[in-house]
Amino acid sequence: MTAPSHPPLPPLPRSTPARRPGPLPLLGLLAAAAWLAGCSIDKHTVIASTGTNLGIDVAADASTQTPRIKLGYNRGELALVPSNRSANKEPGSRLAAALCEKCARGDAGCTTLEKCKAARQNTRDGGATDTAEVLMEIRMQGGILFNGIQDAGLYQRLAVGKTAVQQPGAALMFARDKKGEISSNAAPAVKAAVQASPGVVQTTTASILGRAELREAFLRYREAGDAATTAKFETAAQSAGYKAEGGRTAFQAFVSDARAGPDKIDLVRKSLEAQGVKLTP
Repeated sequence: MTAPSHPPLPPLPRSTPARRPGPLPLLGLLAAAAWLAGCSIDKHTVIASTGTNLGIDVAADASTQTPRIKLGYNRGELALVPSNRSANKEPGSRLAAALCEKCARGDAGCTTLEKCKAARQNTRDGGATDTAEVLMEIRMQGGILFNGIQDAGLYQRLAVGKTAVQQPGAALMFARDKKGEISSNAAPAVKAAVQASPGVVQTTTASILGRAELREAFLRYREAGDAATTAKFETAAQSAGYKAEGGRTAFQAFVSDARAGPDKIDLVRKSLEAQGVKLTP
């Protein structure tokens, strides 16, 4: 018995020497990529991260002895903006400050003495209501004039915080183009927007608590059916320059005024005391 015959195997291919690449055409590459990897709240800090890559690669035929040029820029950034949250508190638990503002204004859900007291008692439990105010602008501009390839750069902007994002400067900053300039087409719109802005409303804790305290006193007399005393709150608000208009009383206009500073609050309080109104039970 003989073993079956097989056709002979084909010869192995002969190796060929590696060829050098042919002449490369002149190549210009300009790549710019910037992305916002994220903006999130972690524990007590707002975290914003960015990564930027910018490069220029110019190559030419080696036979012409044209030089090869490479320019590169690689940048990573991490911005950590602290909030006013206290340790061991759940994020947002200081929303009671907003509830206290509702109490001051008498919004739906906070129109009774009980609701107002509950809101005021929880104003300082340590959760975050805002962050540090940060405006940041970074611009890098450079270039190379080589066979029509030129002008490379990056422009990065960041605004964090209730006051920062409302600043006219923030609007101007974000209206600029990649060269940091405001075009002739955009300039009139930016100017009109800035002029129409009412400005930043600075609502301080003292303003919120002061108005909420007077609102609570008002509710106490109203729920007791003391119309004569509740009328004195209207007189006190008028003495501070507030008027009844648009379906609101002067006192409602006062407690709804987020701009009311210590001077206004003191005027109303002193007027009530002068009229014999007891503000605390």
